Amino acid sequence: MYQKIYEEENVDKYFSINFNNTVRKVTTSYYAHKVHDGDQIFEELKKQFLNSLMKKNKDFLTLKDYELAFYGNGRIATLKQSSSFEIDQRFRGKPALHFLYQNEGEEFRRMISPYIYLYMDKDNYTGKDEDIQLEMIK
Repeated sequence: MYQKIYEEENVDKYFSINFNNTVRKVTTSYYAHKVHDGDQIFEELKKQFLNSLMKKNKDFLTLKDYELAFYGNGRIATLKQSSSFEIDQRFRGKPALHFLYQNEGEEFRRMISPYIYLYMDKDNYTGKDEDIQLEMIK
């Protein structure tokens, strides 16, 4: 689902998923205290988001050789690339979803790896593994 948002360059879905999480991070960081104008912060974040989303010639790598990593006493999960030495060191330990792109005039491709964290509301857990429904943290 997240890869599809990038492929379609769907700005509305991208912002709806990422905005609240980013606002939380910014308001607790040094960045928010350094820049006091809320509109300026929002415009800067919007610019950064769109820069990532609108990259041209995105080359998504196959979702393989990944590990399921748990955080927060097992309540939060993410998929990340294997830490194995057989993996290209550029990808080792990075998020499982990533793509390469190349800016015009550059000789090499760069990588973007959006971190996606998943959780399950404890009230929705039935005790059966087959009923587990993970959601993205927004």
